[in-house]
This record gives sequence, C-alpha cells and structure tokens, in this order.
Amino acid sequence: MIDNETLKQKYEEYSQKYNDESYEKLRLNFVHKYTVDYIQNMTLDQYVSGIKTSTKDIDYHTFCYDIEIGLKNLGSIKGSNAYKFGIFYSTKDNDYRYYPKYGNTIEEAFSNVKNAIIDLIENGNNFTKEEINQSIISPVFKYKILCTYYPERYMNIFNEDHYNEILDYLGISYNKREHLMDKMDRLISWIKNNEILKNCSNLKFTNFYYDCLRTRDSASEEEKHYWIYSVADIWEKCINEGIMAIDYSFINDIRDYNTLEEIQEKCNQIMDDGIKHSNHALACYEFCNAIHNGDIIYAKKDTKTIVGRGIVQGDYVYDLNRKSYQHIRKVKWVNIGE
Repeated sequence: MIDNETLKQKYEEYSQKYNDESYEKLRLNFVHKYTVDYIQNMTLDQYVSGIKTSTKDIDYHTFCYDIEIGLKNLGSIKGSNAYKFGIFYSTKDNDYRYYPKYGNTIEEAFSNVKNAIIDLIENGNNFTKEEINQSIISPVFKYKILCTYYPERYMNIFNEDHYNEILDYLGISYNKREHLMDKMDRLISWIKNNEILKNCSNLKFTNFYYDCLRTRDSASEEEKHYWIYSVADIWEKCINEGIMAIDYSFINDIRDYNTLEEIQEKCNQIMDDGIKHSNHALACYEFCNAIHNGDIIYAKKDTKTIVGRGIVQGDYVYDLNRKSYQHIRKVKWVNIGE
C-alpha cells in the first residue's frame, strides 16, 4: 500500500510531463467515425481485421484494426487471438473465420456481431450493468469498446487480476469474487474521492499506475516472464538507445498478422526455399505478442555468456526510419556486464 506523501510526489512529477491531448484526439476521431449508424451499415470488409485490398496491402481502415492498433495507447488488447472480434479474415486460409456462438453462417455471424456492439454502446451509455455483463462480446473487446466511447465511466484495464493488484496496492477493500465491473466501480470511485487524484482522468490514472507505480513485485507471479535475447552485434545500440531489436527485414509490421500461422506463411513465401521457417515466425510472433511490459530480458552475446538484464518498458514498434533492426521494444537495462 502506497502512502499519500509518496503518491502525491510521484503524481505531481508525472503530471508535469503527461499530455493526453493526442490520445483524446485519436479517441474522438474513432468515435466520430464509428457511430451507431455507421456500425449498423458497415460492410464486413469495413469491420474485420486481416482483410487485404486489391493492392495486397493490409487495409488499416477497419473497425477492428483501428480499435486494436490505432487506439493501442488507450489500452492494449493484443495477445489474444482474432476470434475476440467475433469474425475476422484469415490470410492463411484466404477466407473469413467466425466464432460459432454468433451464428451458423458468415452473414448471420456478422449481423449478430454488429448488433451486439450496438447494444453494448447503448447499454454503456445507460450504464445498465446487467446487460453489459451478459453481452456475448469477448471481455477484452467489450471493455475496450466501453472505455473508448465512455472514457470517464469505464477504465481502460481489461484484466481482472490487474484490478485485484491495483486495489491491493492502493489499499481499497474489495471481494475477489466480485465481478470485474464492480471492481472497476470501486477504483473509479476511489480516484474521484481521493484528494490527490480527484481531477485525474481514468486514462491518465492507468498510465500513471503502469508507468510510475507498478513494479514486478506488485505483479502476480503468474505474470512474470523471463526471456533470453541474443544481442548479436547490436549490444551497444541496445544499451545506448534503451531497446531490444530484431532484424527480420523479410517481414513488415508484425501487427498486420493475426496468428502465428499467418506469420509463418509470410516467412515461407518470402524465403521461397522449400523450408518451413517456424523458428523465425515464432521469434517474430513472440517479440510482438508474447513479450509484455515488465517482463525480464537476459541479453546474451553467445551460447553461454549473459551480458545484461533488462525490464521491458514499451509495446512493439515497427520503425521504418531505421535502416535495419526495425522491430523494436523499449527496455530499461538495469544490469550491464558479464
């Protein structure tokens, strides 16, 4: 549990550098585009992730891509597969895939997905908790939609274990068997009634907690992941820039691929040597999707020598401004040396 003096000091320091104008602009652009009327009339290809245009480029302008990737700074929902959207386009199968609970055909499933999203937006506005809880939309997708449309009513935290962790850290009483929504309400109420944080937005609080307050000690044991990272010839760059990077120039933005299988298919297509490049595909997939903020990285320069230890502090970035090693993650290297 944090004391008020420490909380105040950390929050004042964080507030001096925090600016959520860019986040709010992105959110408003999304909400103004994807109105209830738009959602009701949007086509399947305007909704799904993974669809390609006639130029063979991934179409970024879809509901699913925009809410997952375009609004990633408003809460990450990466890591779970594309079935969370109810229906998506598989580049591996060159066809649509959908969750059977939404219907027996693609058309029926898409219609039910759209209706479920519209109902959720309306119930979110009315704050009808029972209907929200009963929504058939996957939880992580559901709460991302709610916090996008109503950021002052819903937190951009989608994991119940994280609520338990935060409530424990702040010394807020709760029952672990409570529904996620009830834990969310407790946290929001606490923020609004706290003399230090009473003017803090939900988004700012979440960023403040994860950037300044959360430590690996506060994270649950199940969340601690440790990775061995081969630094090859870029160890000095990693130290100087505070990054880890991989140099798979044969693949572009890894976020464009919904599954490990799609990445492997792309690798095999580019290599075109008759070999299944499963190791390359897995490395790309894990670098983007499996490594999380707070994970521990051990840097090695050969098969036996560990040269550094770091903590991941940023989501996956595909940086076209770099001539090589364009796939990067921010890392705080806390121990350097053999």
